[in-house]
Amino acid sequence: MPVVVPGELDVGTDADDPRTVFLARAFRREFGAAQPRTLPGGLELFPVDSLVYEQLPQGAVLPRDTRTSSVRVMLSHAPVIPLLDVRLNWTVAVTSPDVIFSAHELSSALIRTTRRNPTDFASMVNAEQGQLERFLVSREDYLELVVPSCSSRVTYQPGFGVALFSLPGPGGGDPTFDYAVLWTPMRALHLWGYAVVGAYAALILFLPLGQAARLRWAWRKNFLR
Repeated sequence: MPVVVPGELDVGTDADDPRTVFLARAFRREFGAAQPRTLPGGLELFPVDSLVYEQLPQGAVLPRDTRTSSVRVMLSHAPVIPLLDVRLNWTVAVTSPDVIFSAHELSSALIRTTRRNPTDFASMVNAEQGQLERFLVSREDYLELVVPSCSSRVTYQPGFGVALFSLPGPGGGDPTFDYAVLWTPMRALHLWGYAVVGAYAALILFLPLGQAARLRWAWRKNFLR
């Protein structure tokens, strides 16, 4: 079940710009409004339209049931914890997410803070270095994972973020999830590879043509003499 969150190339970043409002409405008509979804097993997804400064509708989030082992995941294009303001504070307080996935920074980062003081956070860039990391879902902390871009048009080192959640069964236990970034080859290496292959192909193509032209010129010179 795909969940689509708009980026700045889709709707812009200026909430006061009429074009941004128009693009945001067009995006919602095409992909639908950002609505919470619950997956089988108790995984709750909360997309947040963090670029157009819109809050979740009233009543969209049910009160948190501490007796269940569900995991709440917030999805946002822009980072949430480093950019907390009045609007995002309200959204975070209402949803009470266990894990936040965001993007926009074109790099991989891990941000952790406490629920009591969310503005006092610590971050690590490229913390996993492509390795598989296991995280314990905590009711005392906020954990945000910034996922890099997967498009080679906007970054030299694209990557795909992958998370696998393990929810406890009837026997109880704490939910965990495994996360890793599947890095793809750097764009610069591809461009250099294309340049080398292109130069080699041009050399193979034009070298015989040059030799043939030189022989033709020598033959004409001797024949006309």
